[in-house]
Amino acid sequence: MIDKIRDIEKFKKMLIAALMAIIEESGEDLQVIERKMTKVNEVLQCINIEPSGDEPSCSPNFYIEEYYGMYEEGRSIESIAAIIMDLYRENKMCRHIRNADPADRDNADRVILMLINRKGNEDLLKKIPHRDFLDLTVIYRVVISSDEDSIMSYILTDAILESWEMTEEEIYERALVQTDSILPANDTAENNIVIFTNASGVNGDSAFLMHRRLERAAEWLGGDFYIVPSSINELIGIPVNGASENAVRQAVIHSVDNGIVEPSEWLSYSLYRYEKDKGRVIII
Repeated sequence: MIDKIRDIEKFKKMLIAALMAIIEESGEDLQVIERKMTKVNEVLQCINIEPSGDEPSCSPNFYIEEYYGMYEEGRSIESIAAIIMDLYRENKMCRHIRNADPADRDNADRVILMLINRKGNEDLLKKIPHRDFLDLTVIYRVVISSDEDSIMSYILTDAILESWEMTEEEIYERALVQTDSILPANDTAENNIVIFTNASGVNGDSAFLMHRRLERAAEWLGGDFYIVPSSINELIGIPVNGASENAVRQAVIHSVDNGIVEPSEWLSYSLYRYEKDKGRVIII
């Protein structure tokens, strides 16, 4: 493991040098920035390519571990650097997105919520607004752009929320409404199960907090149902009278332990139940 860390660090230095060589040859006024990104369930090394000035910009994150995998498969440093530069140039229009500056309060109109597990995300939660929900935690993302195929967003931090002069309670109430409008629900019922997700296929776990969607699922399934936390992107509803609690719980554990769910998309080992009569979700 130590050797791999050293190899990745060496690879990063060579990759940055190759990127700078391309930039210098092209004459573009750009810089390469190294960052560590604290993401849900993991901390990743990344680089950004940005204009050299102080103008607010939006740069894609290029994650070192991902490109190191390409290097291990036999690609040269130079070809990987060329791929990254091509991707940057294809996406550099995002630098001109309106309100790219996170401090612009208008960005509050594009905040959505999602849930993550508290375990393993302690460092992340120290820097961002959040609230507990059972054994999970609600956090917030600011959507820069979205379509049917992808979504570009960043996690709302305490510093950004403070610059907006808003409280966590205010942003929660706003995000609760905006999540369904920005990422419209796309829940489906088939073979006596309900799949909770949305049009973009990401952050579907927000359904935990959407009472209208839970009530509709209860009608579809004929009463109380288990909620299987498939991932941060999708929840599965299974009628209580259609499966044993132990069987469903084992399915949750199996999906995580056998790599069906990527570590970055893991939500919980727990099993939940929606109680129709009380209109609430409980952990069981």
